[in-house]
Formats: sequence, structure tokens, C-alpha cells
Amino acid sequence: MLWISLLLACTDDFKNVDQNIVPLDTSELTDDDTGLDTADTDDDTNTEDSDTDDPIEDIDGDGWTEDEGDCDDNDPNINPDALDDDNDGEDENCNGQADEDWINPATLDSDEDGFTPNDGDCDDEDPTVYPDATEVCDEIDNDCDGSVSDVQTDQWEPNSSWTFGDLNAVNYIGELADNSTIEIDNYHFPETDVDTFVFFDEDGWFDSFHFTITLYQVPVDIELVMSVEWYDENGTSQGIIGTASGNGPGTNVEFDYEGSTGGDDTGYYVVTIASNVGESCDTPYIVKFVED
Repeated sequence: MLWISLLLACTDDFKNVDQNIVPLDTSELTDDDTGLDTADTDDDTNTEDSDTDDPIEDIDGDGWTEDEGDCDDNDPNINPDALDDDNDGEDENCNGQADEDWINPATLDSDEDGFTPNDGDCDDEDPTVYPDATEVCDEIDNDCDGSVSDVQTDQWEPNSSWTFGDLNAVNYIGELADNSTIEIDNYHFPETDVDTFVFFDEDGWFDSFHFTITLYQVPVDIELVMSVEWYDENGTSQGIIGTASGNGPGTNVEFDYEGSTGGDDTGYYVVTIASNVGESCDTPYIVKFVED
């Protein structure tokens, strides 16, 4: 029975020891203190964007992958089906050549008027504009000569007025001598245009003083009107000595002057031409000065 008593005594001592054990507080311990490995135990999944490195992915969404021949899978405009017709130095269709489908627009007749830009067509979108076209009054350079109307080649412009004594002016035509004729071509454009011509005429005293001014071959779409002012040799205006007008568009205009009786009609005659209606930038009319 002795051994049973000893066993019971040891058991009671063990219970007392167990009751005095305080659990260890590990809340402030580090990994090194505990010896525990708290590293991420997730699997080794690769989190990098695998799309950029995967030749079987269509990164730019153009329907082609690198394996299928897309030579730039970051640009949806570049793939084997793309057109390579831009003059940009890029190989859009990935065939190893750049711009092989590009055609120089200067060699194309886009408006089908028979002329390309290389042939001198200055507006290849307008079939009425080309080097052989007829110039019309539309503020457009129809014949591609650098002028919006042929009136700009008129040698008498600018001639809307004249300053007395300016014998170098473009509209001073010189002296109208006895039995002489002077003819000039003149354009009337735009409709508000005023053309002025000046000539000198000397009264010979013993001869009759007479001249005529005629506007003829007037374009059918304009009607002209004319007035004549006389300045004596001292530059004093003697006023308007007469006017004349046509009988409708396309008709001639004539002014006939006999001179004063017994007076001195020597001086400068300023002829002013305007229109009642219409304009013509591509067809000139003729002004004729005749001294009898």
C-alpha cells in the first residue's frame, strides 16, 4: 500500500505545479524572438503583365498577334491587312517595305479636267479651273496664270483719275495730232470700275477743231457711258464739254466734238468711262480717238 500512497502524493504535487504555470504572452514578440517564419506562403503566381511579352496575345486589338505577323502590336493601324498608302516612312502592312502603295497626288487628275497639278492645274478639285480654261468674272484664277481675271494685265491700270500735268501717268496717251488716230484696248472690271484717259489737242486757229471718241466692240453684257472734261493749258477746268452713252449692253458709244467757234480749244481732254450696267474681265472693248 506504500507505493499507492507515494503515487498519490506525487500526483498532488504535479497538480500544484500545473496550477502555477502562466501562459507566455507572444503578442509583442518579433519573428526573430519566436523563430516563426511569417513570410507569405501564397503560391508563386507571376503578377507581371504577361500580355506584353506574349506573342500570341493581340495587344492593340487589331485582330493580329505578333505570331501572325503584326510587326507593331502596340499600334492598331499597323498589321498585315493595313493600307500602306501614306507617305510617312512607316511599313503599315508589315511586308518589309514602307509606303509602297502611296501615289503622289500631284500626278493625279482628281477633277478629270485633263490636267494634273504637275501639269499646272492650280485647283485639282474644280474641273472649271485648269491652264486652258477661259477666264471669267468670278474672282477665281480660272486659267491658272496667277491672276483672278485678265483685267489685271490691263496696261492702262490704274487709271481711275488723272492729276493735271502728270504726263508720265499710264493713262496719258499723248497728243492727238491732226489727221491722226489712236486706238487702245481697255477692260471694264469690276462693274464699279472707272477708266480715265487723257490726251492733248492743239487748236490750230486756222483749222477747224474737231475730234471724235468712239467705244466699240463693247462686250454684250455691259453698257458704257462716257464724259469729257476740258482743261486749258494752264490747268483750269473748262467743265464737262459733253457726255454720251450706249443704247443698251453691247452697243457702241460715240462722242463728237466740234470745238468752240472762234475760240482757242487747245488743252488737255480727260475722258472718263464707266458703266450703266455689267462688267467684263476677260474681253476688252476698244477706245478710238480720231482728230480730223
